[in-house]
Amino acid sequence: MKYYVNLFSPETYEAYKKSNQEVSGFRIRQKNAADRIQSGDKLLCYLTKLSRWFGILEVVSGPYINLTACLSLIIRLDLTLWFVSNGKSSG
Repeated sequence: MKYYVNLFSPETYEAYKKSNQEVSGFRIRQKNAADRIQSGDKLLCYLTKLSRWFGILEVVSGPYINLTACLSLIIRLDLTLWFVSNGKSSG
């Protein structure tokens, strides 16, 4: 199991909260980096501009190309394992 940072802007964070939270997207130029991510790896979620860690996601399956999504390269994820709010974590 490896750990990777998954960056969210405030806008993508809000979109992610409103989604079913089963996928996280990466730009196609990040394909080589995404190809190293495997099932069981963890993504540490960081909110840019606000400088906050907010969650840990576990990868369920490796990356696949989704040409219908707004982002081209998608990695499927399970539910958030931990959610951090106001400096306190809950799981």
